Amino acid sequence: MLRKIAVLLALSALSLQAQAGVVIGGTRFIYNEGKPSISFRVINQSPSRYLILSKIVADGDPQAAVPFVATPPVFALNGHKENEIRVMYTSGQLPADRESLFWVTVANIPQADSQQQNTLQIAVRSRMKLFYRPKGVQGDSQQAYRQLTWRREGKTVTVQNPTPFYVTLLNMQANGQSIAGAGMVAPLSSRSVAWCPAQGGCALQWQTLNDYGRAMPAMHISPDVQARKGQ
Repeated sequence: MLRKIAVLLALSALSLQAQAGVVIGGTRFIYNEGKPSISFRVINQSPSRYLILSKIVADGDPQAAVPFVATPPVFALNGHKENEIRVMYTSGQLPADRESLFWVTVANIPQADSQQQNTLQIAVRSRMKLFYRPKGVQGDSQQAYRQLTWRREGKTVTVQNPTPFYVTLLNMQANGQSIAGAGMVAPLSSRSVAWCPAQGGCALQWQTLNDYGRAMPAMHISPDVQARKGQ
């Protein structure tokens, strides 16, 4: 007789992402300094009962201490019901001149059927970006992606982000070829990637997401000539 097994599957977040009947109201969250808390909904669209687990983790180190707490961290969600998860800043020293990135993780585990002994329990885990935005940051987060500068050396392109905001590189293309997992450019920093051919031109196109998870108009650039324009 098989034991009941819980398998955690990390899936990419979608707007109001629906996973195994549970819907999460958002794919990214902005925590402005000074707010007592922010919240989002968790909706059970199925008739089944789920156990919901939530927590906040640091970017790059899930075991590191974080200055946030998600509450309630554990709760049961009956079929066709919803609940709210609140994220609260507790304490800690974060940079005052740029955004900081954390992750909200939410796992949902379906209730076991007592009449079925041989059951594979699948817990679905979602990850959503949590940006802490200090009061002192200057500029428009919605237009930060237009401020990126690009430099090419052979295959390597270096992108510089002079703004205090994280910039997501969405639908990234090089010479018409899609680049999977282009990621983000951290605030006040740069990153170098081998996206261009060794010889010939290198035309880049990308979009970004605004604070509400909506795609912004496409940008086009040739790093060889440093030309930028919106479409």
